[in-house]
Amino acid sequence: MDKGRGRVHRLLAGVLCAGMLAALTACGGGGEGGGKTTIRFAWWGNDDRAKITNEAVALFMRKNPDIKVETTTAIYDSYF
Repeated sequence: MDKGRGRVHRLLAGVLCAGMLAALTACGGGGEGGGKTTIRFAWWGNDDRAKITNEAVALFMRKNPDIKVETTTAIYDSYF
């Protein structure tokens, strides 16, 4: 895979992860409020995907300071 395509794939993966995290904000809530919400987010993949996903999670938490994301990752083969 050439470098240009790899960058596009990494960017797309990051955008998709951010979108999924944003969608999760619609889940839950409606409770007492006032406290920090913690959500768990799991994915599988290699170190490149982990780096991109962690960057997306960090951006999400910066934009949503009242939400903490706990992440879990596994090697792709472990998924099956």
